[in-house]
Amino acid sequence: MSTSPELSTETNASWIRYNPTVKANELLIYTFSNWNSACNKLLKALFIPNVPIPNVEVKYIRGLQGVNNLVKQIEANGYLKVLGLGNYRKDAKRIRIEGRFVNRYGKNVIVPGAPEYLYPSWNHLKGKIPNSYVADKPSNGPCNRSGYLISSAISKRHFPTKFAFLHVPKLYQINRLIAPVMSLLTR
Repeated sequence: MSTSPELSTETNASWIRYNPTVKANELLIYTFSNWNSACNKLLKALFIPNVPIPNVEVKYIRGLQGVNNLVKQIEANGYLKVLGLGNYRKDAKRIRIEGRFVNRYGKNVIVPGAPEYLYPSWNHLKGKIPNSYVADKPSNGPCNRSGYLISSAISKRHFPTKFAFLHVPKLYQINRLIAPVMSLLTR
């Protein structure tokens, strides 16, 4: 049985299971439904037939409904690690590791009455991801919204889940990321 992904262009952000014979609650990677993104190129490079990663699920999300479904899936499965990937500016030279998430989407509050900031639970990635930095000024777009809602779910339920979000520059040399990301995923 091949463990390479069958990448789908469905807009309903259905699950893609890479190895259905193993327990599915170890690692989740998610990104947004942009098929020409640097994140998609990284996922395609990671999941080639000769290099299967067991116990991994990947989800492509779109919009608030996609984020809400993702949070429900995380709550139901209790993943050990969740890694979010988003596109970063094409002129950026380094990977942006999100250091915190703000309770804002545009000018709106994401969760009324919740803390202004939440923090990823997968810390100390800077030395493990080459050419990266930890950002202390969160954005207020879809990546931040997903990060805030996931961090909220993890902390409310006291899950031991490690969660991080990386922004990958659009023109970044993906081959430079394969080994470090593979190392993070398989430890």
